[in-house]
Amino acid sequence: MKVAWAISFVALLCAIVTAVPCGEHGQVVFRPALDEDEPMDLVAILEQEATAQGLELDVPSAAPHPKIAQIGWHMEDCSPIPPVITIQSVTLDPDPPMKGHNLTVRGVGTVLSDITEGTYLDVDVHIGVLKLYSERLDFCDVLRENDVEVQCPIPPGDYDVSHTVLVPARLPPAKFSIHVTGGTQDNQPLPCVNIGVSVSPFVSQMASYLRAVPQWLAAKWPRRS
Repeated sequence: MKVAWAISFVALLCAIVTAVPCGEHGQVVFRPALDEDEPMDLVAILEQEATAQGLELDVPSAAPHPKIAQIGWHMEDCSPIPPVITIQSVTLDPDPPMKGHNLTVRGVGTVLSDITEGTYLDVDVHIGVLKLYSERLDFCDVLRENDVEVQCPIPPGDYDVSHTVLVPARLPPAKFSIHVTGGTQDNQPLPCVNIGVSVSPFVSQMASYLRAVPQWLAAKWPRRS
């Protein structure tokens, strides 16, 4: 027995993990939850100014520190009654996901009845008690728009589905909770899933930039003798 909530999880990964719609070819289009004029832009300005002044920032040129770049996640079933799609496994590669890197999601499962046009998914995303995103999505449109290998109509059977997306390099440090439910064209329930996504804060990266502040200030406003 194998499951294909995978199908919906894989297809919705962009919208679920980043709480926004996907762009072409599975590439995430990140719509920031925070104002664009927030600390991350200040960091970029500081870096630009320091570079212009020829100051060396204590930031490695290699890949970001794993504790900064990683995204923690967990998923649990909340279906009150047996759904028409049953889940066997969902795996991520890499796990945990890395910001700015490709992420391949593989789902294995079983579809118990036909999935056709009219099937929908309800997605709600929260940061704490604040609702960030809420939308009813057309399940078949999601599959089409993200070029998922399985397309509607989906007949009953076992499925093993993989899909790759690009995780945005710029994500706000926060804990997201995602609640996904849905129904078929004839109102049979799709799986109910609760997903937790935790994006590590940029503490270490910020500290590296902030250590350059005294040098930057000294170069900007040198002391008069």
